[in-house]
Amino acid sequence: WLVLFMVIGVFVWGIVQQTIFKIPFGSKPVSSLVLLSMLIIPVGIAGLIFSMEFKTRINNEGIYCSFRPFELKGKMIEWEDIDKVYLREYSAMREFAGWGLKYGGRMYGWAYTVGGCHGLQLQLKDGKKVLLGTHKPEQLQEILTQLRAKGVITEKQTIPA
Repeated sequence: WLVLFMVIGVFVWGIVQQTIFKIPFGSKPVSSLVLLSMLIIPVGIAGLIFSMEFKTRINNEGIYCSFRPFELKGKMIEWEDIDKVYLREYSAMREFAGWGLKYGGRMYGWAYTVGGCHGLQLQLKDGKKVLLGTHKPEQLQEILTQLRAKGVITEKQTIPA
């Protein structure tokens, strides 16, 4: 964020310096219109990052997740398609080369993360793996315990934390 805001600040200062103070910006100044158009890129990136939102809803049917703005529709993973479901700690950098919607190869599968180091690991019956990041691992463990008590998921599907 700091680097992004510094880049935005430099462009804004260049526009202010040229339009208000009438002092050319840089050793090879461009027009204020060019500076303004160049400002669109870092502002757009900041807007995209700021608008990212990962939502997860867990109920008796399965797990619904949506990673906006990349997945507008989202996806539902039904309990009958899940072989194993458990909480685990992960290293976003080592396993997925960062946060976001990432693929960590066959070993780790897909990850939907926005920060942190805890996630709900899903191993699907078709062999695929999906990690859903969470900032509330205790609450998620309680939900899994309740679903197991209701018989929605089996003890065979879950690995105790």
